Amino acid sequence: MGLLKDYLMLLRIHTGAVTAAVVILGALLMGCREATTLLLLFISGVLLHTSGFALNEVMDLPYDSTSSHLKHKPLVRGSVKRSSALLLSIILFLLSLTLFFIPLQSMAALLLLLLSSLLGISYNLWGKRFPFSDLLPAGWFALLPVASSSAFGNPPPIIYLISLFLFLQILFNNSVEGGLKDLESDLESGAKGTLIYLGARVEGCLKGPALTYSLAVRLLLASAPLLPIFITGFYSITLKGVIILFNLLLLIFSLKTLLKPPGAREQLLKEFTLHEVGSFLLLILLLIPHLPIKFLLILLLLPPIWNLLFTKLIYGRMGTPGV
Repeated sequence: MGLLKDYLMLLRIHTGAVTAAVVILGALLMGCREATTLLLLFISGVLLHTSGFALNEVMDLPYDSTSSHLKHKPLVRGSVKRSSALLLSIILFLLSLTLFFIPLQSMAALLLLLLSSLLGISYNLWGKRFPFSDLLPAGWFALLPVASSSAFGNPPPIIYLISLFLFLQILFNNSVEGGLKDLESDLESGAKGTLIYLGARVEGCLKGPALTYSLAVRLLLASAPLLPIFITGFYSITLKGVIILFNLLLLIFSLKTLLKPPGAREQLLKEFTLHEVGSFLLLILLLIPHLPIKFLLILLLLPPIWNLLFTKLIYGRMGTPGV
């Protein structure tokens, strides 16, 4: 059981349902209701997610090995061999592509998924070496619903608007939240993250270019949900009000974190987890006019239940992984 837990930790399986939900989202928004198709796309999304994180762990090993916060990771501890993790990543990736193509039978969709994967792989290979490489995983994630939707025809504007929101969310999550969470270890290991390049340091608040960048990305993220509710005609006045209010509260919450001196890594992780949950709820609100209630409930409940179960299994506590 110990080795199984180590492999599940390596694969970051606890967040796999979020990636899978985004993969099936494109198909759902195009009207796909075929259970087998959606199930295969969901499994494909989980496999794609785990493949990417296995490669990420392999490439980040030289940096993770220098951090006192990450001594528990399987590759750092040596409980999983680096060669085994790399081979597993390749196998999972090929399985993901296969399960994606079988139900869709679309070369256009497969090529878009390959483009998305190329961005993700590029980040995993070189992301710690260059600032602003966070644009790569943001592009990877944003292309997932576009890829799955393209098998059913020309994606409507709402899919591109949702993809823009996802792009900015992952950009903020990776470059700002991840940059702050890993700031100390990245400085120690010599990683060249965006915030470090812009002058962020462990002592004191964010300031200068690092603060300007963080605020700019967060404000762009706050503006993204406004586009679908005002550009398209699908949203009632009441729903518009709810989305605007929730978006504002989420913005205030994240600004309070950005404008105060960084706390302990565990505290930052909890605050960023809450922000990610709030962002996911905001996505569900944006989808209300576009999907039947049963699919909204599946998208709403499956990722958090999945997360709670796997974090409990792997880390012994629900909801807060040790990453």
